[in-house]
Amino acid sequence: MDNSAPTAFVFEGFRLDLARRRLSDPEGRTLPLSARAYDVLAYLVEHRARMVSKDELLKAVWSRVVVEENNLNQAIYNIRKVLGDSREAPRFIVTVAGRGYQFIAETLVDPGGAALQKPLPEPTATATDQPTPPQPSTANFEAPALPRRSRRWLLVAGGAAVAGAAGAALWLRDPRHRQGLPATMAVLPFKPLLEPDANAAIELGITETTINRLSELPGIVVSPLSSVRRFTGAGVDPLEAGRTLGVAAVLDGHVQVDKDRLRLTARLLDVRDGRSLWSGRFNEPLGDFFAIQESIASQVVRALAVELSDEQRSRLARRDTVDPEALQLYLNGRYHWDRKTEDGLLRSIEFYEAAAKRDPAFALPHVGLADALAVLAVFNLRPPSASFPRARAAAQRAVDLDDRLAEAHASLGHVATQFDRDWREGERLYRFALGLRPSYAQAVMWLANNHLMQGRIPEALSEARHAQLLEPLSLSFAANVGMVLGYAGRLDTAYTQLAGLVEAAPDSPLLRHHLARVHIFRREPERALQLLEGFTARAPGSFSNLGRAFAGASRVADAHAEISKLRQLGVQGFGVAYDIALIHAALGERESALAALEAALDDHSQMIGFLNVDPGLDGLRDEPRFRAVIEQAGLA
Repeated sequence: MDNSAPTAFVFEGFRLDLARRRLSDPEGRTLPLSARAYDVLAYLVEHRARMVSKDELLKAVWSRVVVEENNLNQAIYNIRKVLGDSREAPRFIVTVAGRGYQFIAETLVDPGGAALQKPLPEPTATATDQPTPPQPSTANFEAPALPRRSRRWLLVAGGAAVAGAAGAALWLRDPRHRQGLPATMAVLPFKPLLEPDANAAIELGITETTINRLSELPGIVVSPLSSVRRFTGAGVDPLEAGRTLGVAAVLDGHVQVDKDRLRLTARLLDVRDGRSLWSGRFNEPLGDFFAIQESIASQVVRALAVELSDEQRSRLARRDTVDPEALQLYLNGRYHWDRKTEDGLLRSIEFYEAAAKRDPAFALPHVGLADALAVLAVFNLRPPSASFPRARAAAQRAVDLDDRLAEAHASLGHVATQFDRDWREGERLYRFALGLRPSYAQAVMWLANNHLMQGRIPEALSEARHAQLLEPLSLSFAANVGMVLGYAGRLDTAYTQLAGLVEAAPDSPLLRHHLARVHIFRREPERALQLLEGFTARAPGSFSNLGRAFAGASRVADAHAEISKLRQLGVQGFGVAYDIALIHAALGERESALAALEAALDDHSQMIGFLNVDPGLDGLRDEPRFRAVIEQAGLA
């Protein structure tokens, strides 16, 4: 018998590559599969000789946390989706009703010498369960599994999350592959060489751009900026940070700008034993920023023994700008964008515009400008008709300059969805962006909301949770899961998701308004009012929330006062008709609600895409005028 460990399994042309942690179709294309779903599939294939119970799978994949069985249901759902399998006529995974699952396809084991496994007899029980869409966990964040000794890949913790929950799982390459070198890594925030010369914009900028550049490459999983930001400061132990993040390698560095020169040191450390996999020093003109960055990325790739195509090497070596002043302006824009405030957005726009003016061929400032302008409109901080056309022009300019820039295509998709109400074009652009950069969490979140607008709730939940897994410490992605859950009717789970987040960040407008809306859906207007009265900060959907809470609490005069305020905002160019319709509907004023919905077709109310899923409109759905609005909005 050949005792060598398999490197891959092949079934009906599909290849489950353990060495690269990839599932590919018969044409060799990599199929989208989350880390947890991959883990479930690998476990089922490895134990295909028998039925695997649900408890066994949950303990194997989610061994350190108590989760709902729905986490497993979602993983099975996603596996079947990418394989083209079904519960009713299974070719790969059969469900043993009430007990577990068994992988039944004929399987060839690689390397050579292993036997071709014949199809296993089907279990005596029949697959009688009904299709179940992916369901959310009641936890705010999914917690990671511990490694299993028999696995060729080890699942490790992705870091502590907000409100006491754990982060997403990351993966380590088995020591028997690639000479024991890791495949997961974190770029820790660069620190100043000399504290008096600290430059937060440069330090954050080089960290973020290095993360983004490495994240584009296959074979490397890089912790997002939101996960590594807490490891700022001279006293951080890089190895301890790596262990906390659950990665196998960390890039630790120092940087200083001295007039027009960039001094930088960096080292790549193996978290397991602290040995240096690579180190380098640079003292170059600031205009060579991207050349230095390319050198760092290339050395990391070489140290991790990651194979790249010629096109990928070309992308890695690209020089976004050679103008040091344009670079500094752009990095200052990123710094202010990251503040996540109205003032920060406005300051970022100033810097992005200055960077684009300084170097018209520099694509990244145009993407930053597009996103900042769009966020101002989506958060009801500026009129949509004043912001979105400029956002579209900036995103299109970025595409014209670099048509392989995923962020630019995603930004165009955002404009198509939120301003043009062209849901299908928005979806196409989001998918195109993710084809260029699958780990771009913002595009995944936008795609989730696009699915929700089109009434595809299981897909919306799946993508929203995927975005959160990609950036487990991001409040906005966690909040978006709660929003989707609320519109999906999973109100208790939505409350659980959002309440802890509000407790952790009580001043966040996004979190407050999402949670208030869940209370409105749960017919708890007083609790919504506790969150909203006297709180004036705006967020997506915030225009109608206070008025709906007043209506639910039978404070009719206050609700009508909110309608009057919204009408004044409408005169200023804000899209308010949809929000006015929601308040009228909450007051039981059907005719006024229908009239406002019809008017919403001609303004740019940011939440009109949720027509099909907002329970506040349920009382109008039998009206012909309501159905006409649905059709004219392209949501029928």
